[in-house]
Amino acid sequence: MIPAILALACASAQAYDLEPPYSWDPVVDSSITVSTGATWLLLYTAVHSSVPTDPGSGELMAIDRIVPSDWSPAVPAASDYLLYGSIAGALVASGLAGRRAGDVLTPAAMVVQSFSVNGFVTDLVKTAVDRPRPYTTLDDPPQDVIDSLGTAEAYRSFPSGHTSFEAALSFSTASVFVHHGARPLPAYLGAGLLTATMGGLRVAGGRHYPSDVIAGGLLGAAVGLSVPELHRQQQPLARARAEPLRLSPWLATPDLPSTRGATCQMPSSTTLSAHRAAAAGPTEASTRSDL
Repeated sequence: MIPAILALACASAQAYDLEPPYSWDPVVDSSITVSTGATWLLLYTAVHSSVPTDPGSGELMAIDRIVPSDWSPAVPAASDYLLYGSIAGALVASGLAGRRAGDVLTPAAMVVQSFSVNGFVTDLVKTAVDRPRPYTTLDDPPQDVIDSLGTAEAYRSFPSGHTSFEAALSFSTASVFVHHGARPLPAYLGAGLLTATMGGLRVAGGRHYPSDVIAGGLLGAAVGLSVPELHRQQQPLARARAEPLRLSPWLATPDLPSTRGATCQMPSSTTLSAHRAAAAGPTEASTRSDL
């Protein structure tokens, strides 16, 4: 899984142990996570209990006309499995990244907060827009599509919730990696690829238009990048590790001294003796000759 791979890359890239780079108020931050999550669930439950009386017009943008409407139950199921796996992977990976600084719980808690805040914002937009999903326009829909047309879920296309959640998880986890010393390029590239994969699955399965997944990806990425950054402390200190560490140039920490090519050489016994003689001062024989 991509989050786990990036966690290993982050761990191997560190030449220094960092002080915990985040501040987390157990009362304030936990309240934000719980309140946004609870509001999101209440809104989701209330909206799904009734079909909108005046749904959006469903007018298509130019990019939405490129991909024809389709219906595939198997592809959305794959996107569900990807999302469930990413939730578990992001929690484990962020905890592993924070372990080097002796703080496993705070990075994982920030991932949960990103997920909760993203769910709240995404559902607010979905409720406000009420955009019909692509499968509502099929000329000859199968029976399961006909059955879903009478539900609120058929009119919640914009933005893509799966894509926004994937982006929030991936980019918040990538931010944790970077803040603990990983190279930004592989971390954020992996997050972008994971988000794009989710968006492609949602479009291929007929659940969303391309503009839905683009908006969802941008929204989730904004939340995923913002939450860790807001918790980041000013200047976390670095503690040099005692054991030697060799780094790949691609993974070397960019903002800490690199150990690439560095060697540790012990002074010879002759050099040590010379230093000791110089530090001890004149010998007894030389002192007598001066008298």
